Amino acid sequence: MGLGKTLQAISIAYYYKDVWPLLIVAPSSVKFSWIDEIEKWLPEVEPQNLNLIRSGSDIRSVLLSVAKDNYGFSWADKGS
Repeated sequence: MGLGKTLQAISIAYYYKDVWPLLIVAPSSVKFSWIDEIEKWLPEVEPQNLNLIRSGSDIRSVLLSVAKDNYGFSWADKGS
């Protein structure tokens, strides 16, 4: 602990920001820590652009949001 692994990962991810969106996969016990660290070290990343998946039901809405915002895709919602 305290070796700077999270900061190193954030730094490398920021280096490649031109090819974002970025997916970070982490254990649920540290998911809020990642959000805090990104907000701390990358203040230019708007909080509304950070999507946290809390449960499996969040995945669809996050993926649709990312696809629409970053790639201009849009799908008709069929009521699911």
